[in-house]
Amino acid sequence: MSGVDTAASRQTIVRNTFWYGVVTAIGLVAGLLMSVVLARGLGPARMGDYSYLLWLMRTITAVATLGYALATVRYTAEALAQDDRPRAGALLRLFIRLQATTTAIVAVLLAPAVWLLAPLDFRWPLLVFLASLFPSTLEAIYAHGAYGAQRYDLTTRVSTIKMALQFLATTMAVALGGDILSIVVAGVFGTAISCMLQRQRALALYPERSAPLPPAVLGELRAYLLPLSIVALLDTVVWDRSEVLFLRLYATSEQIAFYSVAFGLASRAAVLPQVVVGALLPALAALHGRGDQAEFRHVYREAIRGVALIGAPMAAVLAAVAPGLVTLLYGEEYRSVALLLAPLLIVSLVGVMRQVAWSALRAVGDRRWALHSTWISAVLNVASAALLIPWLGVWGAVIANACAQLLASVLSFLAVAYRHGSTFPMLAVLRTAAAGLIAFATVSAMMTNHGPAHVVTAGAVSLAVFVAAAMTLGALTPGDWDLIVGLVRRVPAWLRVVSFATIVVLVVAGLYGPVLSDLIGVWTTNPYYSYGFVVPLFSAWASWDARDSLRGVRPAWSWLGLGLAGAGLALLATGDATGSLTMRALSLPAVLAGALMLVIGPGRFTALLFPVLFLAFMAPLPADLIPAMSHPLQGLAAWFTAHALPVVGIPAALDGFSVRIPGYVLDVNESCNGLRFLLAMIVIGAALAWSTRTGSLRRFGIVALAVVVALVANLIRVAGTGFIAYHYGAAAASGAAHVVWGKVVYLTMLVPFALGVIALRRGRRAV
Repeated sequence: MSGVDTAASRQTIVRNTFWYGVVTAIGLVAGLLMSVVLARGLGPARMGDYSYLLWLMRTITAVATLGYALATVRYTAEALAQDDRPRAGALLRLFIRLQATTTAIVAVLLAPAVWLLAPLDFRWPLLVFLASLFPSTLEAIYAHGAYGAQRYDLTTRVSTIKMALQFLATTMAVALGGDILSIVVAGVFGTAISCMLQRQRALALYPERSAPLPPAVLGELRAYLLPLSIVALLDTVVWDRSEVLFLRLYATSEQIAFYSVAFGLASRAAVLPQVVVGALLPALAALHGRGDQAEFRHVYREAIRGVALIGAPMAAVLAAVAPGLVTLLYGEEYRSVALLLAPLLIVSLVGVMRQVAWSALRAVGDRRWALHSTWISAVLNVASAALLIPWLGVWGAVIANACAQLLASVLSFLAVAYRHGSTFPMLAVLRTAAAGLIAFATVSAMMTNHGPAHVVTAGAVSLAVFVAAAMTLGALTPGDWDLIVGLVRRVPAWLRVVSFATIVVLVVAGLYGPVLSDLIGVWTTNPYYSYGFVVPLFSAWASWDARDSLRGVRPAWSWLGLGLAGAGLALLATGDATGSLTMRALSLPAVLAGALMLVIGPGRFTALLFPVLFLAFMAPLPADLIPAMSHPLQGLAAWFTAHALPVVGIPAALDGFSVRIPGYVLDVNESCNGLRFLLAMIVIGAALAWSTRTGSLRRFGIVALAVVVALVANLIRVAGTGFIAYHYGAAAASGAAHVVWGKVVYLTMLVPFALGVIALRRGRRAV
């Protein structure tokens, strides 16, 4: 095989891995949201019933699907790699006929059994599911036909539509108080539409007329399909939580729900590492078809290493933050899930590595080793579940699944090493595991609090620690960075910006929702901060005003941005732990600044620097700072009044914070410190200073003018109160009249402030 072919093959793998990663990421988010909606909407008891029903449906699907989908990928990819398009088309249509026939047989045989034997609350959901087997199984054939043609981009779009429809329909069913039947119907709706779309795209990739298959090919197909189908069925026993059957017999519905949610979270954590595996089968089959064994072995080892690099930090982070994460997503009643998550995460990661070995075995048509490893592990799984679950309950299910998964993985790795000389990259995996353990220890030490801020902060820090440890240990190489950069560059710039911005918005909304709620409470009840509502509105307007500077932005890596975001999250976590609303609010500008630097780059961020920094005015001052600032301001007001009144002929004597005049004692208490007006004027001054578009000195002058005007206004207000009390009596200097006098003074003092701003804005050259 030439170097050009090798480079083209690797480019194809990278391209397909990217598209498979896109649909996988979408599926990860959709599946997680779906599980949250179902768990919260149904409650643990009904969620346990639904989990059992879901296991039944998946098992029936495995029986109906057999090994047709995997065989479709392998044989169509092989035929297309040999440039035999007529044979590829004939193979696809053969698998469609086989799948339709098998599905019909399964549905016809099971329908009477379901009607007669199924519990009443499961009967109609199962019958509806049996009717939907046709679009479900045929969709798999069409999608895998596109995989065989190396067109993962086509299936990505259809899968996205399917998941969106299923999520929306399921959410609506739960919101309307629907039962399990309505949830099943919602899933069928999305599957039926997806099947039609997948069919249209898959058939367009293959010739309409195809040559008949030679008898030798049909014979090989029969010999390959039988053990492959057995392996697929037995693999379902190990991989798809068959322990639920024994939990149904010996445990409660709540325990089934806890195990299923934990298993689902672990499986979803393994979804991103599975991206590495997703494009392997057609690629390895094509390499085998061309006889390039050296490249075959290279891809196999790198795939296992890639799975470890992606999966280890995820497992470490999720295991450490599990209590807070589970409570945040599913509620306090599902907290028991957190204890089950750590071992299941490790098992899932090993299981994904095993899928790399199985892809290698399936790509070359190896049946014996895959069959042996699968039936041995399946028997172990069922036997250990039957023995341990009655004794240990849900922990028996975890142990049974772990034993079966680990045994199947070891046997699969040995099979690839024995048959194809492709050894397991033990040293690379151990280095990655060590980096993961370091990250886990770091997060565990940080998790003194399980609030949302701590979960996100700990996760971000742990990922940084993992990267540093992996680079130090040699698990992460420069070549890996080049691959990551290559994958990212394949994403259109606009999609990168939109995706990253969406993630930032969701994370910020989730983290700062409680903070904003607390801030609004302060703004509405504390007169010192009644200006708070104006701050985010002005910041939003200032950001909109800078929109022309942000056109054509591209995401740009920035260590400063990463550091700012990390520091902001640390400040948020500290504020959350200490109960400081000031620290929590001040963390928002830091997090936004760091995130924006990563989205639009440090250079263009300067256009948004002020709008982001302006958000710091949302934060209230620390509680101890108000009295500390108030006393000097009270003293200044009392001193000025005591010296100003004699100038207009009113005798006055200073006594601490009181001013004695004939017939009246003017107490300059905390409400007379002028701090409310001073804080508001600083905010107004900062906003006007930015909007003047003049030089730095002029802008500083506007802020300084605002401070001076606020201080002078309060001095005039307090001294004027003494003047009114002396001439018109104590009643005129208190109550509503006192409030009106204060408002008049403050409004009047805005006039010289406005004139000063106009003067400073004249001549807009930089100073």
